[in-house]
Amino acid sequence: MTAIAVSPYHLTTREPPAMAALLLGARVFTVMPGVMGAAGSRDSVRSTAKHSARYAALLDSWSWSMPLWRAGVIDSAHAGDDAAADLEAVWDKIAADDRYISLRPFMHLRLESDRRQLIEAVAADVLKGGPNPAVCVPLAAGLDRFAARHRLVVARAAPTSVAQRAEALLGEPLVTTVVPLLQQATAEQMLDARRLLATPLTAWRAALAREDGPTRSQIGDAAAALERAFPACLAQLTATADPSDPPIMWGPVSIAIATLPPDAVLTSSVTAAESFLRKSPSPAATSGSVATTTLPALADPADFTRVTTMIIKPLGRPVVAS
Repeated sequence: MTAIAVSPYHLTTREPPAMAALLLGARVFTVMPGVMGAAGSRDSVRSTAKHSARYAALLDSWSWSMPLWRAGVIDSAHAGDDAAADLEAVWDKIAADDRYISLRPFMHLRLESDRRQLIEAVAADVLKGGPNPAVCVPLAAGLDRFAARHRLVVARAAPTSVAQRAEALLGEPLVTTVVPLLQQATAEQMLDARRLLATPLTAWRAALAREDGPTRSQIGDAAAALERAFPACLAQLTATADPSDPPIMWGPVSIAIATLPPDAVLTSSVTAAESFLRKSPSPAATSGSVATTTLPALADPADFTRVTTMIIKPLGRPVVAS
């Protein structure tokens, strides 16, 4: 089984990394902020939504994807292990490990002492698309940590920020290919596409899941099979589309598969933070530093496992299916 981890930012905005994950992954995992401190508990999600307008709004923004959650395509927990716990683990690591001391002025670590305030901050930032580094950095690093532990592939957007470009330099490229992708579709249409494209998707997932990494020939063959099957799938989706739904849109995307070191997000964020502090030194930028003693690292396999990523880059504008 090939499972893909995707940021809740991308799921909220339905950006290409999320749409790629939802079509190409056997399963998709993301961070659901409301289960922090109660891993896997849907009761905690309902309770949080009752007491937080921001969190309720976040869940509402995900309402389009609920059929995919109900079908078991999307989840936040893998084998009882919830991705939200890794966000908190990264928060602790930034506070304890002096390799990341330059991140602390941006982290607002006082949020850690108030669980509800932390959930509010995460929900608010995901809802508005970021980028509050106090939220998006530990969230991205936590998702990588979760993915490394469970051998998931992480779907990412093409790099645009200083941190993302620094992160790309840390990667070891494996293979790049092009596939057609649904870039606007309902959850029901995505489920239909997964069914209609089951045969080429099975080949794609098998190529991606190789123990020794995907090969150019296997990924190329799987991408070609997907491209051949896609027009018939698109025709059937448009023929059965509800006229009241938004139009189905599709387009080719480049997928660059690479591996990253387990701390790539934090390392690249340190690079970006140090660059910013050199250019814009100010009392506000330095007053948040916290004096700490570096704590001994815990033996977590996720801290030593490289993360496989798929960088998703649309090639041109998506077009309306006809």
